[in-house]
Amino acid sequence: MARARAWARVALMLLPLPALVLHIPLWIEQLSSIEYPIHPRGIVVITGASSGIGRHAALALDLGGMTVFAAVRSHEAAAALLAERPSVRALVWDVTSQEHTEAAVDAVRAAMSAEGLPLVGLVNNAGVSHRLPLELDTDEAMRALYEVNVFGAVRATRAFLPLLRESRGRVVFVSSLAALLPHPGAAAYSGSKAAIELTADVLRLELEPWRVSVSVVEPGYVRTGIAAKQVGAAARARTHPFAELYSDFVGSQDARRLQMEGKADSPLVTSSAIAHALAAPRPRTRYVVANVNGVPAWAYGWLAWLLPDRLQDRVVLRAWRQPVV
Repeated sequence: MARARAWARVALMLLPLPALVLHIPLWIEQLSSIEYPIHPRGIVVITGASSGIGRHAALALDLGGMTVFAAVRSHEAAAALLAERPSVRALVWDVTSQEHTEAAVDAVRAAMSAEGLPLVGLVNNAGVSHRLPLELDTDEAMRALYEVNVFGAVRATRAFLPLLRESRGRVVFVSSLAALLPHPGAAAYSGSKAAIELTADVLRLELEPWRVSVSVVEPGYVRTGIAAKQVGAAARARTHPFAELYSDFVGSQDARRLQMEGKADSPLVTSSAIAHALAAPRPRTRYVVANVNGVPAWAYGWLAWLLPDRLQDRVVLRAWRQPVV
């Protein structure tokens, strides 16, 4: 009995150890974090603000006192945004266009001069998505996706860097958990997000001399309507000569994505992360937020960081093959 009690005491003493081990990376991050200048007022530019994550963030940053320039796809989207929040400055801006990008810079420069405000942040949120097995995808579709998700973000960042360096502002890239933990059908999308993640990592090093912070937001599923927009993409691949080889994917992808979005978090989680990256004295380099089919995204992030690739594959494939409810 005495030995049993002794083992019980040892077990109770060891119980906190897993939690302590899991917190070690957080402590290391805190100890190695860098303090950046804070700008309580200023201009923030955000791309992809017609709907979803970008629109919610634009409205939230406007409420927080920032002067927000929000890029939208059309004049109709601009009118809708201004009808909801007249204080937001809507820019009809296609991030794949150099001409549009230069016009956006000119508009921001004019506001800076007229209102005496610095450019304090650029949020690269514009993005598109489609899910298809690599063998069923096309060069044209993949190029179009990369043109927005990668080159559009790079083009906008390069254009605004002189102003951000001058003010010691901040850059935020909205990436995806798919960059950390890819899944079947996400070759184009995960590849583009992984590309922008490493671009952000390099840019963070390059801009350190000027104290320009660079952060990445990596959401799981967020309620944006993007799943509904992609319904039918897999079905259109049924005419491919090898479509039969991927019948499980083609037959279940639409229902699977709609199920995921049904359990998704509000864009509040991404807006909170973006606001922290723009305004905190010690912004994080990465923000893993939202969930995947009800499981917190950070848990999948841990899988990506801790598990060997083959073991990750088994976990992801097992989760992906779960029947759609």
